[in-house]
Amino acid sequence: MRWREMEANFRVSILILILILVSHLSAGEAQKSLWAEEPREEWTIVETEFFTVFYPRGIDISRINRRINTRFIDMVSLYSPPSKRDPEKLLAYKFDLIVKKVQSLLDMYPRGLHINVKIYETPEELPKIYTGILGRLNGLSSFYIHKEKTIYTTVKDISAEVLSHEIAHSIIDHYFVIFPPRKIQELLATYVETHLEN
Repeated sequence: MRWREMEANFRVSILILILILVSHLSAGEAQKSLWAEEPREEWTIVETEFFTVFYPRGIDISRINRRINTRFIDMVSLYSPPSKRDPEKLLAYKFDLIVKKVQSLLDMYPRGLHINVKIYETPEELPKIYTGILGRLNGLSSFYIHKEKTIYTTVKDISAEVLSHEIAHSIIDHYFVIFPPRKIQELLATYVETHLEN
Protein backbone atom coordinates (compact mmCIF):
# COMPACT_ATOMS: atom_id res chain seq x y z
CA MET A 1 0.00 0.00 0.00
CA ARG A 2 2.81 2.39 0.88
CA TRP A 3 4.52 1.75 -2.42
CA ARG A 4 1.33 2.70 -4.32
CA GLU A 5 0.97 5.91 -2.31
CA MET A 6 4.59 6.83 -3.00
CA GLU A 7 4.12 6.10 -6.70
CA ALA A 8 0.95 8.24 -6.81
CA ASN A 9 2.72 11.09 -4.99
CA PHE A 10 5.63 10.84 -7.40
CA ARG A 11 3.29 11.06 -10.39
CA VAL A 12 1.52 14.10 -8.89
CA SER A 13 4.90 15.78 -8.27
CA ILE A 14 5.97 15.13 -11.87
CA LEU A 15 2.66 16.52 -13.15
CA ILE A 16 3.05 19.68 -11.04
CA LEU A 17 6.62 20.12 -12.29
CA ILE A 18 5.47 19.79 -15.91
CA LEU A 19 2.70 22.35 -15.34
CA ILE A 20 5.19 24.81 -13.82
CA LEU A 21 7.58 24.39 -16.76
CA VAL A 22 4.79 24.83 -19.31
CA SER A 23 3.53 27.98 -17.56
CA HIS A 24 7.06 29.47 -17.57
CA LEU A 25 7.51 28.63 -21.24
CA SER A 26 4.15 30.21 -22.05
CA ALA A 27 5.11 33.35 -20.14
CA GLY A 28 8.39 33.42 -22.08
CA GLU A 29 6.55 33.11 -25.39
CA ALA A 30 4.18 35.91 -24.40
CA GLN A 31 7.19 38.05 -23.53
CA LYS A 32 8.89 37.26 -26.83
CA SER A 33 5.78 38.25 -28.74
CA LEU A 34 5.62 41.58 -26.88
CA TRP A 35 9.22 42.40 -27.84
CA ALA A 36 8.62 41.08 -31.35
CA GLU A 37 6.20 43.97 -31.88
CA GLU A 38 9.15 46.34 -31.50
CA PRO A 39 12.06 45.28 -33.72
CA ARG A 40 15.46 46.57 -32.60
CA GLU A 41 15.87 48.27 -36.00
CA GLU A 42 13.24 50.82 -34.93
CA TRP A 43 15.43 52.00 -32.04
CA THR A 44 18.63 53.95 -31.68
CA ILE A 45 20.60 52.41 -28.81
CA VAL A 46 23.02 54.19 -26.47
CA GLU A 47 25.09 52.10 -24.04
CA THR A 48 26.37 53.60 -20.79
CA GLU A 49 28.04 52.25 -17.65
CA PHE A 50 24.65 51.52 -16.04
CA PHE A 51 22.11 51.72 -18.89
CA THR A 52 21.03 50.59 -22.30
CA VAL A 53 18.93 53.48 -23.59
CA PHE A 54 16.51 52.92 -26.48
CA TYR A 55 14.86 55.81 -28.30
CA PRO A 56 12.98 55.82 -31.64
CA ARG A 57 14.93 56.30 -34.82
CA GLY A 58 14.21 59.70 -36.29
CA ILE A 59 14.01 61.41 -32.88
CA ASP A 60 16.62 64.15 -32.45
CA ILE A 61 18.65 63.09 -29.41
CA SER A 62 19.19 66.78 -28.60
CA ARG A 63 15.46 66.97 -27.71
CA ILE A 64 16.00 64.30 -25.06
CA ASN A 65 19.20 65.94 -23.79
CA ARG A 66 17.42 69.30 -23.41
CA ARG A 67 14.71 67.66 -21.27
CA ILE A 68 17.27 66.20 -18.82
CA ASN A 69 18.71 69.09 -16.83
CA THR A 70 21.68 67.91 -14.75
CA ARG A 71 23.39 71.28 -14.18
CA PHE A 72 22.66 71.11 -10.46
CA ILE A 73 24.35 67.71 -10.30
CA ASP A 74 27.24 68.72 -12.59
CA MET A 75 28.40 71.22 -9.97
CA VAL A 76 29.29 68.37 -7.59
CA SER A 77 30.51 66.00 -10.28
CA LEU A 78 34.20 65.21 -10.55
CA TYR A 79 33.82 64.74 -14.29
CA SER A 80 33.19 67.52 -16.75
CA PRO A 81 30.33 66.88 -19.17
CA PRO A 82 31.17 66.01 -22.77
CA SER A 83 30.57 68.50 -25.55
CA LYS A 84 27.07 69.07 -26.88
CA ARG A 85 28.57 68.22 -30.25
CA ASP A 86 28.57 64.56 -29.18
CA PRO A 87 24.92 64.17 -28.07
CA GLU A 88 25.14 60.39 -27.45
CA LYS A 89 28.08 60.79 -25.05
CA LEU A 90 26.25 63.68 -23.36
CA LEU A 91 23.14 61.52 -22.91
CA ALA A 92 25.22 58.65 -21.48
CA TYR A 93 26.97 61.09 -19.12
CA LYS A 94 23.65 62.49 -17.85
CA PHE A 95 22.13 59.07 -17.23
CA ASP A 96 25.17 57.77 -15.34
CA LEU A 97 25.46 61.01 -13.35
CA ILE A 98 21.83 60.68 -12.19
CA VAL A 99 22.23 57.04 -11.15
CA LYS A 100 25.32 57.90 -9.08
CA LYS A 101 23.42 60.71 -7.36
CA VAL A 102 20.47 58.38 -6.64
CA GLN A 103 22.80 55.72 -5.22
CA SER A 104 24.36 58.37 -2.99
CA LEU A 105 20.96 59.64 -1.75
CA LEU A 106 19.75 56.11 -0.97
CA ASP A 107 23.17 54.92 0.22
CA MET A 108 22.54 51.77 -1.82
CA TYR A 109 25.09 50.44 -4.29
CA PRO A 110 23.80 47.13 -5.66
CA ARG A 111 26.26 45.05 -7.65
CA GLY A 112 25.71 44.46 -11.33
CA LEU A 113 23.18 47.26 -11.69
CA HIS A 114 22.12 47.61 -15.31
CA ILE A 115 18.83 49.19 -16.39
CA ASN A 116 17.13 49.39 -19.76
CA VAL A 117 15.37 52.65 -20.59
CA LYS A 118 12.84 52.81 -23.43
CA ILE A 119 11.91 56.34 -24.44
CA TYR A 120 8.78 56.42 -26.60
CA GLU A 121 7.79 59.30 -28.84
CA THR A 122 4.26 59.81 -27.50
CA PRO A 123 2.52 59.12 -24.15
CA GLU A 124 -0.25 57.20 -25.93
CA GLU A 125 2.14 54.27 -26.47
CA LEU A 126 2.75 53.55 -22.77
CA PRO A 127 -0.64 52.14 -21.64
CA LYS A 128 -0.38 49.43 -24.31
CA ILE A 129 3.11 48.49 -23.11
CA TYR A 130 2.05 48.37 -19.44
CA THR A 131 -1.04 46.30 -20.21
CA GLY A 132 0.97 43.95 -22.45
CA ILE A 133 3.45 43.22 -19.66
CA LEU A 134 1.31 43.30 -16.51
CA GLY A 135 -2.17 42.68 -17.92
CA ARG A 136 -3.78 45.75 -16.38
CA LEU A 137 -4.16 49.43 -17.23
CA ASN A 138 -1.98 52.19 -15.81
CA GLY A 139 -2.25 55.95 -16.25
CA LEU A 140 1.39 56.73 -15.34
CA SER A 141 3.49 58.80 -17.73
CA SER A 142 6.66 56.91 -16.72
CA PHE A 143 7.21 53.66 -14.82
CA TYR A 144 9.74 50.96 -13.95
CA ILE A 145 9.00 47.25 -14.28
CA HIS A 146 11.37 45.04 -12.30
CA LYS A 147 10.86 41.80 -14.23
CA GLU A 148 11.89 43.67 -17.39
CA LYS A 149 14.57 45.71 -15.56
CA THR A 150 13.27 48.55 -17.72
CA ILE A 151 12.16 52.14 -17.26
CA TYR A 152 9.47 53.23 -19.71
CA THR A 153 9.00 56.94 -20.45
CA THR A 154 8.44 59.38 -23.33
CA VAL A 155 10.34 62.22 -24.99
CA LYS A 156 7.72 64.61 -23.59
CA ASP A 157 7.84 63.32 -19.99
CA ILE A 158 11.51 62.50 -19.47
CA SER A 159 13.44 64.70 -17.04
CA ALA A 160 16.17 64.31 -14.42
CA GLU A 161 13.49 64.12 -11.72
CA VAL A 162 11.44 61.46 -13.52
CA LEU A 163 14.57 59.41 -14.18
CA SER A 164 15.74 59.71 -10.57
CA HIS A 165 12.37 58.48 -9.30
CA GLU A 166 12.31 55.43 -11.60
CA ILE A 167 16.02 54.70 -11.09
CA ALA A 168 15.36 54.71 -7.32
CA HIS A 169 12.74 51.98 -7.84
CA SER A 170 15.26 49.94 -9.81
CA ILE A 171 18.05 50.37 -7.24
CA ILE A 172 15.70 49.41 -4.39
CA ASP A 173 14.55 46.31 -6.29
CA HIS A 174 18.17 45.31 -7.02
CA TYR A 175 19.37 46.03 -3.49
CA PHE A 176 16.90 44.08 -1.36
CA VAL A 177 16.57 40.28 -1.45
CA ILE A 178 12.99 40.64 -0.19
CA PHE A 179 11.32 43.69 -1.72
CA PRO A 180 10.07 46.29 0.75
CA PRO A 181 6.33 47.09 0.57
CA ARG A 182 5.37 49.17 -2.47
CA LYS A 183 4.40 52.18 -0.31
CA ILE A 184 7.88 52.22 1.27
CA GLN A 185 9.48 52.02 -2.18
CA GLU A 186 7.32 54.91 -3.36
CA LEU A 187 8.31 57.00 -0.33
CA LEU A 188 12.01 56.38 -0.99
CA ALA A 189 11.66 57.15 -4.71
CA THR A 190 9.79 60.36 -3.93
CA TYR A 191 12.48 61.29 -1.39
CA VAL A 192 15.15 60.88 -4.09
CA GLU A 193 13.20 62.94 -6.61
CA THR A 194 12.64 65.72 -4.06
CA HIS A 195 16.28 65.86 -2.90
CA LEU A 196 17.96 65.45 -6.28
CA GLU A 197 19.20 69.06 -6.24
CA ASN A 198 20.63 68.88 -2.69
